Amino acid sequence: MKINSKDLKHQILNNKIENIYLFSGPEIGEKNEIIKLIEEKLFPDQDPIKFSFYCGKEFDNIQFMNTLNTGLLFSDKKIVFLKNIEQVSSLTIKSLEEYIIPTKIGIEIFEKNILNKIKNQERKKQILNYYIKEKNFYKLKEKINPTNKKNIIEILHAINYKNYNNETYLIMLNETNEKIPQNLLNLLLQHQNIMFWEMFENQKFEWIREEFKKRELYIKDDAIYFILDMIENNKAQLQFEIEKISYLVKMNNEKVINLSNIEEYLFHSKIESPFSLYSAMLKKNLNKAIDILDNLFLTNEIGLLNGIIWAHRRFLNAIDLYENHNKPVIEIFNKLKIFSTRDKNDFEIGLNNYNFNHACLMFYYLSELDYYIKILPVNLQLVKLQEFIINFINGDIHKSFLQGPFQFLHF
Repeated sequence: MKINSKDLKHQILNNKIENIYLFSGPEIGEKNEIIKLIEEKLFPDQDPIKFSFYCGKEFDNIQFMNTLNTGLLFSDKKIVFLKNIEQVSSLTIKSLEEYIIPTKIGIEIFEKNILNKIKNQERKKQILNYYIKEKNFYKLKEKINPTNKKNIIEILHAINYKNYNNETYLIMLNETNEKIPQNLLNLLLQHQNIMFWEMFENQKFEWIREEFKKRELYIKDDAIYFILDMIENNKAQLQFEIEKISYLVKMNNEKVINLSNIEEYLFHSKIESPFSLYSAMLKKNLNKAIDILDNLFLTNEIGLLNGIIWAHRRFLNAIDLYENHNKPVIEIFNKLKIFSTRDKNDFEIGLNNYNFNHACLMFYYLSELDYYIKILPVNLQLVKLQEFIINFINGDIHKSFLQGPFQFLHF
């Protein structure tokens, strides 16, 4: 029976742990929770004994199999991690098959520990059909199709017969949506093969609220939306950032988290950020803006383009209220929840440096830029980002290929 991560967690808490697992899928955080739980259950009074291998060009199949098969002098149990499993070779799959399915079994062990324990007569006939009796042992037939191999694994698992050390645990890991070889999947029972999916988009909002609630904090809606826009959307990264935000907020003896708290944490607390980049753009400081961009790009800043888009959306709202609706600056700041002195100064400079039409045009360019960033190689991504900043500051008025008549939507 196929199980999900919730079912698996329940099994582990009840000390039902399989010796072999495949954890696949893009959700890293929940995967790590399960692994930590397994380690705590297997090693309650000592540090976990762990070995890690990575599939790929540098993978040593002999060393990997020796690690699986060799006992330890200083511990009964060990966990072996085989990562990047989507790149596993046919040689390693064959080695794992021999590790799981016995090729030779002594007559006494075969009859006492296997045949006598199989109560279903049909299954007993099947297992006898898969093995040939020779002098002192039963030997696995040479040509057995994948379906029959899976059947052998199911039969042996049902009677709890293991060809490998019962104190060795193998966890194979994949963190992408790439296809895993079917020959490997055929070696696993359904409850050993668990897919970890990312949360659906409509689940993330309330999940973030609940995570802060567990820490006795209340977070406002606009702050949650900002987190979803700015932080890499996997559970592990979100939990890491939530923990740090909660700590800083509690340090200030606060109970309510608003947008300004998150802004301050995510960007203003850093030396350079998408916010400081946009600030330089509002001030028309081209040299500084390009320098900040280069630094952020080299450090692979998470949310670089998302940060620029978010800041520009807010500025576009501000310049619309200022130019088209003749709203005073103080009213604009209150409406858009712009409270920090630094942000107010930046926006006042930007309102004097740019007009509404230019800001709209730049929003079209940002949409175009988002498209290019997804399709271009890394070196050309930087060129397109630099080009955007130059056009933004110098007031380039040529049309984006995405542009139609100006149409401003409030965000």
